Amino acid sequence: PTVAGLTAAIRSGEAAKEYASLVPIQTHGTKPPLFCFHGGGGHVYYYRDLARRLGSDQPFYGLQGRHADGKLPRQTRVEDMAEFYLSEMRTVQPEGPYYLSGASFGGKVAFEMAQQLTRRGEEVALVAMFDTWGPGYPSYKVGPTLQAAGWLYRRIEHHIGSVVMLEAGVRRAYLREKAAKLKTEVEDLVNLKWSRLRKRPSNATSEAAAETPEVDEGFIAIASKAYEPVYYPGKVILFRSLQQPLGVHESASLGWEGLSRELEIHEVIGLHAAVVAEPRVRFLVDKLAPCLAAAQAAHASPGK
Repeated sequence: PTVAGLTAAIRSGEAAKEYASLVPIQTHGTKPPLFCFHGGGGHVYYYRDLARRLGSDQPFYGLQGRHADGKLPRQTRVEDMAEFYLSEMRTVQPEGPYYLSGASFGGKVAFEMAQQLTRRGEEVALVAMFDTWGPGYPSYKVGPTLQAAGWLYRRIEHHIGSVVMLEAGVRRAYLREKAAKLKTEVEDLVNLKWSRLRKRPSNATSEAAAETPEVDEGFIAIASKAYEPVYYPGKVILFRSLQQPLGVHESASLGWEGLSRELEIHEVIGLHAAVVAEPRVRFLVDKLAPCLAAAQAAHASPGK
């Protein structure tokens, strides 16, 4: 994180380990590592706040989409993603018990990873999903226009709250960042609308269609929708955002009811995946830290 640190790393002459997906965010500490899987964007940089809040004694690794750095082709099935991420996880931790987590789409990957590990006879100590939507959720009571209006309201509510909660010194930077993001989103929307207005050649192949920007950017959403979770014979902890989309049929379990031996639900403040980021991540950590500590104590080796 510092120029001095980068200089020391260069002078050391050590070769960096090459990973397609594994991102070491916090490598120090005596506790078992916590692995956190990417959301719909494919990246894991936004987990830095969560790692910092969990403390310097908690090793923390992110698993980004293997396509994120352009090293390997993208994957379009949750099952395939979990299998690949497991191979990289094992370079850090060859055997269980494993501690798995993820925000939004990342929770589905954590759930599937737990399934695969359990089938292989490995021990899973924790499966934590941060506002991950399960099968059939959200189901709306209103039409698309009101859905969009409700989501816009939630975002405005979220950002106003963030400005109020942030320290005065970082508010300006936050507003600049969100203004730049809004500009990008508007430009992307205009470009998408324009691309859809253009007539696609009648002889276009499915492979060519898959390379168009709108398809490429949405392949994780497609993978998420196609994933059909089956019953998991273990415990799942769901950290459910209090700020659910407006106009939905309420579901305390976000669609995960009946899909695990035990479903423990904690409500946290924050809008969807933003529960893992400042300024609201502290509310998540207040609930997550005791669950993590309990799992670590329950799965500690007798000799430790």
